[in-house]
Amino acid sequence: MPKNVRVCPKCRSHRVRYLTNIAGWLGPRKFICDECGHIGPFFIELDLDELKKQREEKTNDQP
Repeated sequence: MPKNVRVCPKCRSHRVRYLTNIAGWLGPRKFICDECGHIGPFFIELDLDELKKQREEKTNDQP
């Protein structure tokens, strides 16, 4: 079974968590990235294998 992880749309970090607030049940859920601090209701969701593949390609592209 594939495992999905949320990824920050700004920095592509997988260190994303729910942003808790007192009125969370009234509106859409918001997430926060622990790396860059980006806050928003929409974060990319990727298969864990796809995330690893993208990171390998990124490291191979760097000189």
